[in-house]
Amino acid sequence: MLPVRSAAVALLALFAIAATAKPESYDVIVVGGGISGLTAARNLLREGHSVLVLEARSVLGGRSNRTVVASADGQVVPCTLPECQGGLVDGKYWWDQGGQWVGPTQTRFLALAEEYGVKRYDSPHSAGKNKVYMNASIDSEGVILPPEYVNGLTLPEGALDALTDEQLADLEEKERLSEALYALADTINVTHPWLSPNAEELDAITFETWLDLNSNNEYAKKAVAASYPVSGGALGGMKPADVSALHVARQMKAAPQAEEPEKWLYWGGAGQFVNLLTEDITKLGGKTKVNAPVTNIRQTADGVEVEIDDPFEPTDTSYTAKYVVVAMPPHLTGRIEYSPPLPPMRNQLTQRVPMGTTVKVLAFYEEPLWRNGLPANESITFAIDPFAYTTAGVRKIDSVYDVSPPGGPGVLASFLWSDDALTLLAQGTEAIKETVLATWADFLDTPEVATKTINFAAVNWPVEQYIGGAFTMFMAPGVWTGYGPALTEPVGRIHWAGTEMSPSWPGFYEGAIATGEKASSTGATPANLKVERRFAGEGLGWCLVATADIEPEEVILSVPLTAAITSEGVDEGRWSTHMAAELLHRQAAGAAAAAAAAGGGDGVAAAKSAAPWLDALPEHVDLPWLYWSDAELAELQDEDTLAEAQHLRSVFEAASQELAVSFSREQVAWALSLVHSRSFVQAGRHVWVPGIDMCNHTLAPNADIRCLQSPGSCQGADALEEVCPPTTAAAAAAEPSRFELVAGEEGIAAGQEVTISYGSWPSDVFLLFFGFAPGDNPHDSAVLFYDLFDLKTFHTRMVATANGLDSRLLQAAQALLAVGRGSPDGRTPLSLPQFVAQRCRQLLAAYPSSIAEDEALLQQLDSGSSAAAAAAAAVAAPAGATGGEQLRTEQLQTAVRYRLGKKRVLQATLVAIGDS
Repeated sequence: MLPVRSAAVALLALFAIAATAKPESYDVIVVGGGISGLTAARNLLREGHSVLVLEARSVLGGRSNRTVVASADGQVVPCTLPECQGGLVDGKYWWDQGGQWVGPTQTRFLALAEEYGVKRYDSPHSAGKNKVYMNASIDSEGVILPPEYVNGLTLPEGALDALTDEQLADLEEKERLSEALYALADTINVTHPWLSPNAEELDAITFETWLDLNSNNEYAKKAVAASYPVSGGALGGMKPADVSALHVARQMKAAPQAEEPEKWLYWGGAGQFVNLLTEDITKLGGKTKVNAPVTNIRQTADGVEVEIDDPFEPTDTSYTAKYVVVAMPPHLTGRIEYSPPLPPMRNQLTQRVPMGTTVKVLAFYEEPLWRNGLPANESITFAIDPFAYTTAGVRKIDSVYDVSPPGGPGVLASFLWSDDALTLLAQGTEAIKETVLATWADFLDTPEVATKTINFAAVNWPVEQYIGGAFTMFMAPGVWTGYGPALTEPVGRIHWAGTEMSPSWPGFYEGAIATGEKASSTGATPANLKVERRFAGEGLGWCLVATADIEPEEVILSVPLTAAITSEGVDEGRWSTHMAAELLHRQAAGAAAAAAAAGGGDGVAAAKSAAPWLDALPEHVDLPWLYWSDAELAELQDEDTLAEAQHLRSVFEAASQELAVSFSREQVAWALSLVHSRSFVQAGRHVWVPGIDMCNHTLAPNADIRCLQSPGSCQGADALEEVCPPTTAAAAAAEPSRFELVAGEEGIAAGQEVTISYGSWPSDVFLLFFGFAPGDNPHDSAVLFYDLFDLKTFHTRMVATANGLDSRLLQAAQALLAVGRGSPDGRTPLSLPQFVAQRCRQLLAAYPSSIAEDEALLQQLDSGSSAAAAAAAAVAAPAGATGGEQLRTEQLQTAVRYRLGKKRVLQATLVAIGDS
């Protein structure tokens, strides 16, 4: 052992070395180790970037952690069911401290579970009877309703026969008020709520005020409040008097209860995804560090420096990176010091987005004793008292959910909200337990619920200083309209993530995964990146600007296909006006230049002669949503098309007003029809490549996008076959299908914006989404095949093979063009039903087998017939392929089922439009 003085000198020397050592450097640092941050980190690592995850708490997971089910004395409850064996379930039952449910439209979360092989089961609370209290009296018996009530679905006939006239009137008013709220939610722009109709008015009042303005029925108002702002997953933990009416409507549209978000639970708990993601991060070479609260983020010309308060080091520790992803609730981002400072709007926003006040409570039993041996669908598995959190209420908890796993212990769960949660927290855990269990015993008509627990848990989220509450944030009046744009907008090299930032399922795992995926693509930056993102203005998004000279045809960005296809919305109206204005200004400039060169004269011909790209533009574009009459549109009897027509007409009116000083309505109509006919943006889905958003679309591009198909994927000869799974995981990982952003033939000088063509998208991208190339379709009439009669799947996943596009797909596109050009004057297309019918007949005729033959073939495949397998392989193998791995029987079954399904939809479509 060193003498004391020598040890001290040595220790000081180590401190000095630590203080002067060069900080560890990474491509990306992720601040926040919840599901969103871990998703971003894993995806970045898969793309070949070096990543460090910094988590302030002592454990990763954020609001997602799990605990094994055990008795109060620590005896673990074993699970011997097959579903509990192996993996991270490990022969035990688990419960989640935070989020636990998943629903059928939360596709990212479901895909993550499928990837890791995590199994799910039906949540019993959504299968059994509902008990609903319809007045504030402690003596109220409650009424029994079917499970459709809690799921927000239509009640079955006869479900209300036992109710009194007064109760029926109350329920009827509650449904009317709910429908009014849903109708309001339908008008909200979830990506940009401040741009919604009547946004200012809605954001000027609380949700309580909105309820009072729209109903005089106390039960209806309390029931709607209990269903959405208090207990809704995207809203939980605040009172109607605290939250903006605009925020409630936005969250309802972003996370609709009618889509059953609490339909399933996971064996092993949802918290296991923290472990699974972390394991992947470690295997991929990433690093995670807990007990590492970030105190400072400094942006420099070359990257960022991130400083943490390390309790195990004598001085603060720093790390450097090219980019940083901050994945945490927005209010916590305000605790970090930034250099240069955050923009004022972002800094002010962080002071106005509190978390909900939520305490999760659970009770555990040897069995679900409240069911009395009956199956869940014959028992009360959910109860709610909408009056609990009101001055008239007598209960301190408003609900109970039966979340017992099949064949396992009984588990009840619910939440304490808002002031009542804080009041009970101050009284201690025993007071919480006594109050909650007594109420649950009353709810379930089972006194033993209060006396026969094997354990009880209360998860105090408000006390967690690096979380601050649950489920999620909320916005008071004035915040969305005053500060909303700052919520998601990156600040230089800082990108924001976290479930709160998601326009889809905010407050849920789905929202966390979505923003993690987006952050991993916006922050995915190779070491030699020569561009940076800059904000171009509200409504236009952000742009890429070259920070160094980019050589001709140099690859600027490479983005995995799955990262580039997102559900991120766009401000289509603003974008359309922007592009129409550019087109008209360029046309006018070309006309002026041509007139000057010719010594006089003007017109379209002169304009076209001045710019080669104008030669390809038709003088008229057939865009039915803009030009068709209401009567013609109504004949379609298709709500989506009618809604699209109304939307585009409103865009046209807004653009006409904005551009009225320089251009006529006829000119604006022409430009907008061209813009929309070439757009492949669909509702809620478009190709989004980092750095290439609305403001980068131009008619004079200096870069291009191309789609590269992985050799590990395959394409069936069936013209409508989707991409097959990679033959091996290694092949897909080595060279994934991807989009590349590539400089043009002249390169790009430092300081220039990187722009891509809007007027003629790359053929391979069009083929990917539509199955036709714009060069073969000058009038873009195939766009009429938009989202009708369940046919949208036909143009969402088509991919050209290495051997070329299937000839039948080209035949189908040619059929569309023939119909579009077959109108008498060449300007007005035939009716849309005729158009779609022609497409369907052409596709059906192109198949090498009939529906009956496919059904017989599938039946033989299911029985294991080798002859059938050979016949199916002849159809499903890639065109022109020789040798290679023989297709497995299950792949053939999938291919035939898929083809058969498409045929049935085509046939059903012909029947639906009366052309069978």
